[in-house]
Amino acid sequence: MTDGFALVFLLAFRHYPSTMNTITRRHFLRNTIIGTAVLTRVPGILVGADPDRKVKLGLIGCGWYGMVDVEAAFKAGNVEVVALCDVDSEHLTQSAEKVEKLQGNRPRTFKLYQDMLAVDGLDAVIIGTPPHWHALQLITALERKLDIYCEKPLAYDIRECRVMVDAVKKTDRIVQIGFQRRQSPAFQAVRKYIQEGKAGKIVCAEANIHFTAGTKDPTPQEPPASLDWELWCGPAPKIPYSPQVGHKNWRLEKTTGHGHLVSYWGNPLRGQCLHVVASTISRAGLPRQMCLRHILNSASAR
Repeated sequence: MTDGFALVFLLAFRHYPSTMNTITRRHFLRNTIIGTAVLTRVPGILVGADPDRKVKLGLIGCGWYGMVDVEAAFKAGNVEVVALCDVDSEHLTQSAEKVEKLQGNRPRTFKLYQDMLAVDGLDAVIIGTPPHWHALQLITALERKLDIYCEKPLAYDIRECRVMVDAVKKTDRIVQIGFQRRQSPAFQAVRKYIQEGKAGKIVCAEANIHFTAGTKDPTPQEPPASLDWELWCGPAPKIPYSPQVGHKNWRLEKTTGHGHLVSYWGNPLRGQCLHVVASTISRAGLPRQMCLRHILNSASAR
């Protein structure tokens, strides 16, 4: 999906400490223009931008990976987190305290993402909520003319993904989806090795993980007092709360995550295989789209 966007995020976030320390705003501003050449124009925040001006950043979804992204932003440098949003007041309080320690001042906090996105002076937003919320939040952020880093998976289903892509194409905003493994130097080295023909003729590519998803108590029960469960479910069907379908465990629930094959591991690794192999096969004479379709159909038939 990031290939389809051909866009990069304002801060070039990476989750790899070895590369994080080398990224500065000045370096990014100098090199980002090439990566965004397909846009109709350079986003306003980059035009005449002071390389030392801090990017005003907001976060929607503070429970886990959203704060991982925020810490990565601080390592990249020249950012100020001005606003946080979460439907769990405990997550919100803990995250605000952590941000205050990291930057010296406390961000504003919100329960509703619409209120947070209306904050004056906001430049960019990280979306770290479960995927059933992504489409609404991303489109609203685009309407506010904000740049966006949205965590994987892109959305709950392919229809939402298409609407989101169409919405991005109508703007000059910078948007990136958090497929961190595709940005990994290890995966890039494998892709280069294969594309150079060093691996010989590739006839099959498979992705495997050695991972068993743990489960928690599935017994329906009252949600924690700090959590607005109805708002957490949001556009998805409201189901009875249990630890197994709440924070961090939504991936295995059909109404929010479709299971790990689609959500956490399956799509990123399968997408990486397509990214590496399809471009290689296409050089043998088949169009890239035909290669992708063939690989997907072969995988579906198994």
